[in-house]
Amino acid sequence: MKKKAAFIACAVLLLVMPFLIRDDYYLHLIILSGIYSVLCMGWVLILRAGQFSLGQAAFLAIGAYTSTILALKFSLSPWLGLVAGGISAAMVAFLLGWIVLRIRGLYFAVITLAFNGAVQLIPANVDYLGGWLGLSPIPPFTLGGIEFIDKTLWYYLVLALVVLCGLVNWRIEHSKLGRYFKATANESLAESIGIDTVGYRMLAFVIACLFAGLAGGILAPYLTYVSPGDFALSKSIQVQIQSTVGGTGALAAGPITGATLLIILGEVLRAYAKGLEPLLYGLLLLAVIFLLPDGLISLPGIIRKKIQNKGKA
Repeated sequence: MKKKAAFIACAVLLLVMPFLIRDDYYLHLIILSGIYSVLCMGWVLILRAGQFSLGQAAFLAIGAYTSTILALKFSLSPWLGLVAGGISAAMVAFLLGWIVLRIRGLYFAVITLAFNGAVQLIPANVDYLGGWLGLSPIPPFTLGGIEFIDKTLWYYLVLALVVLCGLVNWRIEHSKLGRYFKATANESLAESIGIDTVGYRMLAFVIACLFAGLAGGILAPYLTYVSPGDFALSKSIQVQIQSTVGGTGALAAGPITGATLLIILGEVLRAYAKGLEPLLYGLLLLAVIFLLPDGLISLPGIIRKKIQNKGKA
């Protein structure tokens, strides 16, 4: 009953958030948090299947550039670009996964790192894709003749995507598929009971990159521009830090918590501790790893347990 009440309260809060936060700057931070939450949810899914990716920013770029090219070069709707961005990223992930997903651990991480660098350099060196200057202005989404210029409309669009991807991950986590993903982390044991480890790792990788492509398909029209500098390796590392801080034990709650906290914290640090962001980010990550190895989402449970133990004493 308490969980149901908390869920309803959270849903109501999310729905009325734009009316509580009237400042466009703060809404902008929440919108970015939502986009990166989707990216983090994909990365945690890959991790759950026993792989470590250093290239999720590359699939964010594929989604962003696909959406942008369709809008600017072919005058197609950004809605179509959003879907195409997700599908194109998933297709590239399938082709890449077909080649490299039999490789595990450090080797897979190195390959995805190299892939991230290659994807960033392709638009940087192709004039059709804008080079290092990128492409702009990207037209906004429209619905019923209304352009998504107001931050409130963007908020609800991103919220819908976060809810959709969160529900997919929640369903995976509470299904046999989620158990199979988790089992693939122990390859020899999984194969001994007949689980196709390569197949399940491929499925996790494709779903994760579909999420990244959808995030890119929204990010580009939201920012109204796209450029290679936005998809550097540091972006992929940022996703890993956000997911780890939030907690990788939950496929939806952890990534959303970590992305939201660190996007907002990053802006605060830029305003009040300029130049110290990497140091403070690193200290926060170390604190979470040593004090909360299961991430921030484990904190309520730890507090509740301590209160219960104190009550028994």
